[in-house]
Amino acid sequence: MSRAIGVALPIPVDKVYAYELPGELEESVQVGSLVLVPVRTRTYTGVVTELDVQVREGMRLRTVRATVSHEPLFDPELLQLTRWISRYYVCAWGEALSAALPAGMQTKERIVYYLASESDLHWVGISPELQVHLMKHRRTTPAKLKRIGLRISEQEIIRAESQGALRKTVELQEPTVGMKTGEFISLAPAFRSVDALRDLKPQFRGKKQKEIIDQLISFLESGQNEISLPEIRKACGASRQTVRSLEKRGIFSVIEKQVFRIPEWMRSEAIPSSKAPHFHSSQAVAAKALRDAVRTETYQTFALHGVTGSGKTEVYLSALETTLSLGRTAIVLVPEISLTPQTVHRFRARFGDTVAVLHSRLAQGERHDVWQQIRTDRYRVVIGPRSAILAPVKNLGLIIVDEEHDGSYKQGETAPRYHARDVAVMRATMAKCTCVLGSATLSLETLVNAQQGKYTLLSMPERAPTKDRPAASLPVIRIIDLCHEREENGLSGPLSTPLLDAIESRLQRKEQVILLQNRRGYAPILECQTCGFVPQCIACSVSMTYHQGENQLRCHYCGYVRNLPDDCPKCETPAFAPLGSGTQRVSEELGELFRTARILRMDRDSTRTKDAHHEILSVFAEGGADILIGTQMVAKGLDFGRVTLVGVINCDLGLRLPDFRSEERTFQLLMQVAGRAGRADLPGEVLLQTRRPSHPIFSFLQAHDFHGYAQILTQHRQKLNYPPFGRIVGIQIRGAPQPAVEDLANEWKILLLDQLPSTISVLGPERPYIKRVEHQYRYFLIIKAPKTYHSLQEDIRSVLRMAPSTGRELHVSVNVDGLEQV
Repeated sequence: MSRAIGVALPIPVDKVYAYELPGELEESVQVGSLVLVPVRTRTYTGVVTELDVQVREGMRLRTVRATVSHEPLFDPELLQLTRWISRYYVCAWGEALSAALPAGMQTKERIVYYLASESDLHWVGISPELQVHLMKHRRTTPAKLKRIGLRISEQEIIRAESQGALRKTVELQEPTVGMKTGEFISLAPAFRSVDALRDLKPQFRGKKQKEIIDQLISFLESGQNEISLPEIRKACGASRQTVRSLEKRGIFSVIEKQVFRIPEWMRSEAIPSSKAPHFHSSQAVAAKALRDAVRTETYQTFALHGVTGSGKTEVYLSALETTLSLGRTAIVLVPEISLTPQTVHRFRARFGDTVAVLHSRLAQGERHDVWQQIRTDRYRVVIGPRSAILAPVKNLGLIIVDEEHDGSYKQGETAPRYHARDVAVMRATMAKCTCVLGSATLSLETLVNAQQGKYTLLSMPERAPTKDRPAASLPVIRIIDLCHEREENGLSGPLSTPLLDAIESRLQRKEQVILLQNRRGYAPILECQTCGFVPQCIACSVSMTYHQGENQLRCHYCGYVRNLPDDCPKCETPAFAPLGSGTQRVSEELGELFRTARILRMDRDSTRTKDAHHEILSVFAEGGADILIGTQMVAKGLDFGRVTLVGVINCDLGLRLPDFRSEERTFQLLMQVAGRAGRADLPGEVLLQTRRPSHPIFSFLQAHDFHGYAQILTQHRQKLNYPPFGRIVGIQIRGAPQPAVEDLANEWKILLLDQLPSTISVLGPERPYIKRVEHQYRYFLIIKAPKTYHSLQEDIRSVLRMAPSTGRELHVSVNVDGLEQV
């Protein structure tokens, strides 16, 4: 009798499916293996979670079609962790497992639409934009339609198919990434020395043959064990025939080996060694506590609060040194990809090439190879943003979450909507290892957990000195009242006179400046000066942002792009003018005011290309630029000794958001970016531009008083029963048409109120400020529950089971511990 196995699938259905395993696949399938299985008319890559599943007698099972991996890709620890993620964050186990795999490893299906007829008779009820697109390209996919701001509804598909205009197919795509191999030269035993090759050289008359021998000698002299044939041929300009002639004489053989793809900046970068500095008193206390905890090889979590420049990274390195000396491994999380190269450089300087980097901006092949090498214990330390917490690291001894307060650790858009900080604590619990949550501005959740004794609080309240100089002072923070500047100095642009004067003085002294403007593009809004018309995205209920360099309008929600119209489509006059300032506009104005200044811009637009973060920061670190302007990428963790001025162009953006966390986030962002100034022997200054100078946040910032402001915020949260004293779960209902979305949201509220006890509030349904994104209308429900209520996730699962079927046009998503309120 065939064996029945359990398979978790990457679909939003919270169950494990049973499949029949053919006898010829039994030896190649284990728990943790990837298999290809049918689901109705589709095919999916699933993960085997159980080898012997009990099924009802007479129950007919569908058969596993093939194996995708030759060995299990998930060990018991990762299976346990992803199972916890699925339960806590209310998603399918297969979705959590899929998040732990590098992109491109799974066999996937994609929908393709083909043009079946060009006759106008067949296009009744089909949008003109879709008609034009299909007539031009003949075939398209949902992803392509999304990029151009179009969306085809299920009703349109059915109508177009029935009228013979459109043909919809589902195509199976093989994994887009796998093992890469290359050709290498393996020298015969008699010729594996420099002397033997030199003695051999006079026997050849051919110039290319002699050049190949010279290259082989050069490789041996440099100590390289692997000799790449393509490199030899490129260096000599040698043909394949020349190589064969040497191979026939028995000098070497050409063999095929796996080639590991690693980022160029890691491959070419020299690794200067570094030693641990002499710790100051609070550093020494924190470092000893972490080293002692690592040695116990039991679970403990520490909240490490250290002001900016206090030397938290050196404390991390000290704990890592102890971890590696015990033969264990570590994961280090950083909040931004922009921080990864700088962090990796420091860690590789201490631990060499045992340090790996893992993040989504790596090329698919690089990410695949690094992930596979981590799984086979090639690397001892893994550094990366949020997804690195799911790296296949074995024998974990330490997990570090740097800048643990940062919102980018929360996955919000797609399932699983996990928080990497909380997953890190759970993974440390399961692995019985030490977890460190570090920040200069600890989240209120972490701070309260430390106050309640769940975590151990370690404090480093002063900046770290070095052997060459005393500790740097915290920067002086000045508040600039933009309303006063407008009235007294006629301010018309984004940069006030005091900020411009401060920038000019730094340029004269050959010092560096960082400016934060948390809006990208040239201008957030483009408005017709005649009639007030503002171009809107066709897919989202939001104005489009003007990008001057490309002369384009872009939607920052769905990615739709259109060229800037010459005339206003409403009043037909050429009277568009930009309102507000993004990073592009600020960069342009700085260039006009300071013509000799070297200016770099760092935002999502300027870092689209591979390794762009590393290149920009390397140029700035080496003194190749005077001013770095960017979005919040420039606020986190960067350490440049010649930066003496930090300017924040608009502090008020975050304070205006209708979110109970807006003040906490703004305070954290401003304190973090302020910490980039004056980190070495040059004093630092921070200028904060605001229209609300009397807001309490600024007095605490000027005093560098994190604990004082945190105490006020904590008191407010406790009164309102908001996190960390209560729990928040967001339910998003999206789709089209709008009445159907609203009806489903109301049905969900009724079901939740019936299922949940009266002590739990269900707020909404509410429409957010941006009501429509990617042609889909949105409604939100907010569940507020006491922290002591532990059945919340199970109650939500019950509602999911009872809720009406949504079809393809309506979607419901659950966001446990969501960071954003409606």
